[in-house]
Amino acid sequence: MNLKVFNKNFTTKSIFVCAGILILMVILGLVYGTKSRDFKTFYDIGVFARLKMNIYAASPTTGFFVFYMPFFSILMIPWTFFPERYSSFVFFNLNFIILIILFIVLLGDFKKNIDSIEKKTIAILIILLMLFDFIWLGIRIGQVDLIVCCLIILGIRLFYEEKFGISAFCLALSGFKVVPLIFLFFVLFSKKIKYMLFYLGFVIFFALLPFVYFGIDEGFLQYKNLYTISISQKLEINNFDLNWHNRNQSLWKLFGNFLRSLNINNNEILIIIMIILMLIILIYTYNLINKINDNERETIYLKGSVFIMLMLLFSPDTCRVHHLTNLLLPYFIIVSMSYKGKVEIVLVFFIIVANILTGKYAIFRSFYGYSYTIIMITVLIYFYYKLNLIKRNNLLRMK
Repeated sequence: MNLKVFNKNFTTKSIFVCAGILILMVILGLVYGTKSRDFKTFYDIGVFARLKMNIYAASPTTGFFVFYMPFFSILMIPWTFFPERYSSFVFFNLNFIILIILFIVLLGDFKKNIDSIEKKTIAILIILLMLFDFIWLGIRIGQVDLIVCCLIILGIRLFYEEKFGISAFCLALSGFKVVPLIFLFFVLFSKKIKYMLFYLGFVIFFALLPFVYFGIDEGFLQYKNLYTISISQKLEINNFDLNWHNRNQSLWKLFGNFLRSLNINNNEILIIIMIILMLIILIYTYNLINKINDNERETIYLKGSVFIMLMLLFSPDTCRVHHLTNLLLPYFIIVSMSYKGKVEIVLVFFIIVANILTGKYAIFRSFYGYSYTIIMITVLIYFYYKLNLIKRNNLLRMK
């Protein structure tokens, strides 16, 4: 990967910038990184896994549970060989490094649209304005969403470079949070048999890893515990109440509240509706992508961003603000294209205004609840619009 985005020569100014970032990371790490709430939960889960206990028991430190795939706890074991305070500090700064790498990689990929250091600076500022709340919260509490975001973007990028093995590995590994398994359809829609086999092989490997580590009986028990804790907590599926203090309400809650207004309180009906709606959108997506032969990097990123939006929209748990960190790639595409199109400028303006109106001291509380669901639906429609343009241009070239 080419990480040389701003200058080919490492100048004195670059050294000062890097030193400043490093000092900032250390200071913030000491203030926030040594007491990251969610990382403490992950750390305890790693301890449970190391001792081969129930990884879905409540963390003794925070009282929280983890709903991730069992192999995630095995990945957390190495962190537990060091005191939690030190591991938390390192994890905090790892998130910062991942964020910087993502910015550098994406700016490099969109160098045709963002061709000057001034434009790149503006792009970074705009994207941070759009995503600062989500990114900072995720880093501060020690969440894993930037890691998931990085794995997904690398998976899509490496697919473009036809490095199918490592691409499939990244996308399969991101599935420890379950919802990124939506990228199974990204893989299937590629119609590349080798790629499908790689992806399914890695998914099966990660799914079977707990049986190798915990043993057959204990492995089954861990999966049973995951199912039990998911049902007992009901995630967000059955929680239809509209609380204005939530920064985002999921599509599940939107439909749940609508059904409740019709005096329909059957949760199974909601699940059926959501599955049917997702299948309809996936069929449309397949029919659209199937007719696009353009394998440009921009087109591949557009396709990948569609699945990011579907992942966020159809997750019952997207009212957690930090999950929206995964909007990094879609927002990057919109900002980069705004240098060429009026539609993108309007969309950037809409997202920024929505962020301001639904901020911590928002004036328009009625808009507050479902603002990011509305944004995601709008962005998804925009991506379908762009992909349809590409399909139309392909057909015109063929004629």
